[in-house]
Amino acid sequence: LVYIGSSSDDEINPAVSSVARTTGIGQFLVVYERNISGSWSAMRQAVTDGGGLDYGGVLGASNGSSLAGAGSESTQEYLVAWPSAAGTVLRAATVSTTGEMGPIQPPISNLSVPLNPAIASGYRGDYLIIDQDYYSGYPIDIFGYLWGTRLFLPVAIKR
Repeated sequence: LVYIGSSSDDEINPAVSSVARTTGIGQFLVVYERNISGSWSAMRQAVTDGGGLDYGGVLGASNGSSLAGAGSESTQEYLVAWPSAAGTVLRAATVSTTGEMGPIQPPISNLSVPLNPAIASGYRGDYLIIDQDYYSGYPIDIFGYLWGTRLFLPVAIKR
């Protein structure tokens, strides 16, 4: 049994992702919500292949709803996403297998309230983020957004 998020605060909505490595730190990344004195924060915790805890910390302010993460072997990093504290945008950040976190940014501008994100990684370090979103007076819909490296090469035809 590995205690990942256990404190006197509430920890909820966990998600886990992995990056295939031969051994060592950063092989698994757990993200979850933590209620610290009435304020929700998105948290991260790395877990080694032996079940030990490594780097961890706060990702950013959140609204106490679900988080998502996916790992990419080609870039040796994770992408995590969570609804902002105001609940009006979906925040995202990369986290390397050594614990370095990229800048937090909203990858998308949603219509109103993004919830329940999910992420899948592609072959070359790109990701597909999906979430449900609704705008007052409209039905709930599913949106998808591509994030990451895109490589476009010119085509030369030799005659």
